[in-house]
Amino acid sequence: MATVASGRAMRGRLWAEARALAALAETYQRLAAREGEGGIGGPGRAGAGLTPGTAPLSLIAGILEMDGAALNDRFAVDPDAGEAQPDYALKRAFWQRRAGQNRWLEAVHFRRQALERRVEALEAALVAADLPLPEEHAARRAARLAPD
Repeated sequence: MATVASGRAMRGRLWAEARALAALAETYQRLAAREGEGGIGGPGRAGAGLTPGTAPLSLIAGILEMDGAALNDRFAVDPDAGEAQPDYALKRAFWQRRAGQNRWLEAVHFRRQALERRVEALEAALVAADLPLPEEHAARRAARLAPD
């Protein structure tokens, strides 16, 4: 459109307007070429050129340092909007992944508690049988007995 308007301005001998419109057309062409190459917006999408592999490390560090409340706010799902809300699929996937991580952590915590009870029972049995406890490196014992 800017190219056509520039041509019309030239025919009407409006030279300043023609130059301005030609510059505008050139700017639009550069933006379109950059989008087509996967630059700022990638092919047809704003921000598609930014990937985890190309993101600046400062951005990745900032994301990793987000606290739980900020993540909860960012990935909040509006129950009234349902699937019509922006990025619904991404938010849903985030919460499903978070639920899976929570189940895994609960299982690890349960296993650790069970192992601690077993170790304590075995140590008590050794002491009751008047047998020496096996040597345990101080750092390993501290790590084993440290609170979660």
